[in-house]
Amino acid sequence: MEQLSFSDLEISLRRKTRKTRTERLTERLEKLVPWSDLLELIQPFYYESGRRGRQPFPLELMLRIHLLQIVYNMSDPQMEDFLHENSTARKFVGLALADRTPDESTILQFRHLLEKHNLGKQVLERVNDGIAAAGLMLSKGRIVDASFIEAPSSTKNRDHKRDPEMASGKKGNTWHFGMKMHVATDDLIGIVTNAVYGPANEHDISRARELIPSETEQVYGDAGYVGMEKREEFQTDKEAEKREYRINLRPGVLKGRSAEDLVRRVEHLKSSVRCKVEHVFARVKLQMSYRKTRYRGLAKNAHRINTMLALCNLFTVDCFLRRLKA
Repeated sequence: MEQLSFSDLEISLRRKTRKTRTERLTERLEKLVPWSDLLELIQPFYYESGRRGRQPFPLELMLRIHLLQIVYNMSDPQMEDFLHENSTARKFVGLALADRTPDESTILQFRHLLEKHNLGKQVLERVNDGIAAAGLMLSKGRIVDASFIEAPSSTKNRDHKRDPEMASGKKGNTWHFGMKMHVATDDLIGIVTNAVYGPANEHDISRARELIPSETEQVYGDAGYVGMEKREEFQTDKEAEKREYRINLRPGVLKGRSAEDLVRRVEHLKSSVRCKVEHVFARVKLQMSYRKTRYRGLAKNAHRINTMLALCNLFTVDCFLRRLKA
């Protein structure tokens, strides 16, 4: 971090009655994100400095901008404006007031670099490795679920077509056009262990095998996963015979049963564990506002969501540890 200028020092010494939301968020990111691990992961693919022409911005600065952009779900132009307008954001990424700010094309090129080398998936894996090293991923149970991410259905674009990699899927009586994110979490804390993506017309159960490692001892899921263990891909899994499938029954089976009925109480216990995966969707869609795809195609959106899930895991672990201390 460079030495503070007089203008930076003046702003930092101003008396405030409370911290802003951006200050609280950046302090939390500073503490939770394993910066050295992520920099080590991305460094081999980043541009070399010292060559002729304009020098690239420092890798750590661009990584901090990228993560801040994802948390706030901003476009590249919005992120550039945010850095110009918000002194707290500039301080977090390492920019003094007099420093040159990366423009939207620089932010775009850094994102394309990460997408090209599929680093979003590797960021999620690297974060999970750190969580496992801290002894917080001891459970061998998994919770699986899927959720729609809407995509623009309008044809008012250059090609006059919808995104060909998206599709229409139905849930209840409502149709959704877009993609579907399939995730698996552990059944103790709710840490996302794996995620795969497909068009919205895929059934939840069709990608379940990709989410569940062979050593999994028990699996939780909603009624969309009924009969999972009978599918061919699970029949060929030798470990599947020992696995316990705790799948919720369909709503019609419980119709007419009282609240004290044993079957209903068992279903309530299953749901009390399974709800952890719903917290993941809440973080992605409500806290990070990713209810609609920002890019065309599955790959770019998958990269962004994988990085979001890595941040979600860090926030989830932080909340879990706070509850233990309380």
